[in-house]
Amino acid sequence: MASKKDIVNLIYEQCNKSINVYDLKIVIDIIINKCIQDIVDNQIISVGNFGTLTTYNTFNKNKRILYNVNTKKMFEYKGYESVRFHISESFNNLLREKILFLMELKKEAEEKKSLDKSLKRSKS
Repeated sequence: MASKKDIVNLIYEQCNKSINVYDLKIVIDIIINKCIQDIVDNQIISVGNFGTLTTYNTFNKNKRILYNVNTKKMFEYKGYESVRFHISESFNNLLREKILFLMELKKEAEEKKSLDKSLKRSKS
């Protein structure tokens, strides 16, 4: 998992250390705070070749009366709010290629392992 510090260091290295680290931290903070504010304001955040963040709520769909066994009282469940991530097609394709590559490596390793076992049996 990449932290804010990791992102700052990566940008710092990729810019050949030409940008002040403190300035990079400020820029990353501004971007993150803007994203948080947009999510709070139910705005859509779209990042090219990565994906889209949208808010989702069930306040109007899941209203119902529930019974709390511990307090022995009825209460109204109003739903919840969450953030959904919709992956972009190009990023999804990249992940699929990576998965297929890893599956191929696993298959080759299993074949090699079974071949090694059969060679050991034939030597015995």
